[in-house]
Amino acid sequence: MAIKNALIVDDSKSARIMLQRLLKKMNVGSLAVESAEEAIRYLEEKQPDVIFMDHMMPGMDGLEATQTIKNNPKTQSIPTIMYTSKEGDGYNILATVSYTHLTLPTTPYV
Repeated sequence: MAIKNALIVDDSKSARIMLQRLLKKMNVGSLAVESAEEAIRYLEEKQPDVIFMDHMMPGMDGLEATQTIKNNPKTQSIPTIMYTSKEGDGYNILATVSYTHLTLPTTPYV
């Protein structure tokens, strides 16, 4: 599937502009919104090919927004890429859990 339209969700204006410029160079149109709540409202009417979601935002954060999107049959198939400016294993694990089904081992690790 060719990506033609993206939704950018980020409370940082500079991050939204930077990502829009990058996507434009790749011939991908984009709409940027500054909150997860605004993104959810937008998705009621439009279906982008991909969503770029900031993790840390005031109000509803990116993880909660992504879970809302994935729980809606109308939007659950839209690929969502979550990103953050924070570093550390906690953020890597958080992102993995939000997009991946993990199978727990039947015997605990010792």
